[in-house]
Amino acid sequence: SATELVRHLLRYGDLKVWRPQMVEPLRQVQRGQRRPEMAGTTQERGGGLGWWTPLGIANVGRPDRAVAEVLRLSSLWKGPAEQDLLAAVQAGVAHALTTRATVESTLDAARAAVGPLARGLIDRAVTIARSMVRGNVRAFVAQIYRGALVESAPDSLEGTLPRPAVPPDNLDQPSASPLLAEQVPLAFAALVFGDGRSRATLCAAASLGREAKAVTSTVGSLIGALVGRSRLPREWVGAVIAANHAEVDLVHQASELADLVEPEITL
Repeated sequence: SATELVRHLLRYGDLKVWRPQMVEPLRQVQRGQRRPEMAGTTQERGGGLGWWTPLGIANVGRPDRAVAEVLRLSSLWKGPAEQDLLAAVQAGVAHALTTRATVESTLDAARAAVGPLARGLIDRAVTIARSMVRGNVRAFVAQIYRGALVESAPDSLEGTLPRPAVPPDNLDQPSASPLLAEQVPLAFAALVFGDGRSRATLCAAASLGREAKAVTSTVGSLIGALVGRSRLPREWVGAVIAANHAEVDLVHQASELADLVEPEITL
């Protein structure tokens, strides 16, 4: 439950490295000032997109259960719209890990999990991706910038689709948005543009340059679930493992998580 997560994080979490606005909802729940399911409604939007991937993995083949857990736990920091967008990603991950999953069926699982606003945001970006010539990354980026960036979005499951934001003048200069209403649609657009090819998918996500870490790690969880480690670029996998090894043994951590869900990977 969300209450159990609060107790666990306050006892074991390294909260010194957390932003204060991420810790305060936990303190408020602990003090009885807010209910867990309402703690995220007053939080600044954005951030935390990659936190929830273990819930997608742990619920392989059960997107509905992944969605339920994401919605319940992310309410500590997120309002309804962002909960929905987080749930879309983990519904996709939970489905993508099954043996017959495809890019299209993964997208369908994500879309089925969310309300009209999140679905509309995802569809808008994916429609752009489908219209692009395969492999033309620069055109893909330019069209996504024209039609799928956002500056704000309603914090509800329904509502008017926000108008696309004005793109930056220079697409080669880094720019960013912390909003999940932009990051999640961009991730699914890159997944569709890459058409199941891991290198093309990840390069498309990184080339977008808008919160590239969040978008590309999200795409990585989706395409990685679809194709498996053996079909990811070997040199990239090695570089990521080496770069993180001082803080966390990714292979060991992944193996432990795989052992946890192994009985479910028969779908």
